[in-house]
Amino acid sequence: MFAPHLVALSALLVVTAGGARAGPIAHAVNLTLYHVNEKNYSGLGNMNSGDVAGDASFMIRAAGLPWLCSSQYENVTYDCQDIEQSATDLVVTKVIVEADSQWSEYGECNVDPDSGAYVCECRNNSAAPSHGRHHHATEPCNATLGKIAVVNESSFAHSPPDNNDPDKYRQSIYAYWFYNTAQKFVKGLWYSSLNKGECGQPGATACAWRLVRTVKRVTKKCQEQNVYAAVEAAGKACFATCAQPLKRATACYTTCLYDTVLGPKSNSTAYPAMVPSVSGSTGHGMATAALEAAWSAAFASEDPTKGGCPAV
Repeated sequence: MFAPHLVALSALLVVTAGGARAGPIAHAVNLTLYHVNEKNYSGLGNMNSGDVAGDASFMIRAAGLPWLCSSQYENVTYDCQDIEQSATDLVVTKVIVEADSQWSEYGECNVDPDSGAYVCECRNNSAAPSHGRHHHATEPCNATLGKIAVVNESSFAHSPPDNNDPDKYRQSIYAYWFYNTAQKFVKGLWYSSLNKGECGQPGATACAWRLVRTVKRVTKKCQEQNVYAAVEAAGKACFATCAQPLKRATACYTTCLYDTVLGPKSNSTAYPAMVPSVSGSTGHGMATAALEAAWSAAFASEDPTKGGCPAV
């Protein structure tokens, strides 16, 4: 996770000829963030992003979808319909963002299936222990960046699965993997950046954030290879018991992957959040630091022998 660096600003706010608000950002910090989206989208307006731990949790949570979303398993998760987890042309972009650090409630930003544009929804419940169930009645989102801890982004990340809950989703094995992944990356953060807060853009009502620089964009498939390689090496004994050891769209591979990452019997055990120690150990499953290193390697170099991925 990257710590924000304070930026001193003193200029006055200006308004461009087109009416867009530009100029300095109050309470400004610089953030290094990552965003997953389909290749044909660019920028960060009306999108969600995360720090290393936040986006690594997003990738791990989706790692089992090839099997979970197949005909071999009964579909009990909305994630199968989330294009940022299931599309075939996904890219991951590393960016530097300058933002007003007086955060707003986190807004969920997704592609509208009718318009093809990103839209965001807020629920006016940021004071609650968690972000609540999806698709509640919305409230207007504020212009400053929304911010939320991964463990609070939904009740499924915040509360352990309940085998007595009438909601079938809450009893599923994926509910355990969802919850345990959030606890594994307990320090992860997600952000939402709305169009109306982007400095200098037409229609903006405030100057709350700006995209300073796009550092590098890689394919999600290339990035995943680094993570899968690290997990398969750490869980070699488990994967060797599978009839098709490295075939990802199988129950055996998926179970081994999550047990290796999260801890034994991760599909029925709710592990508590464990903040990594100096050594990076979390007490169960792989060390969070090792997972974050494998996830970040895609941006370190374009040399495949060093784990890097080519820029796209």
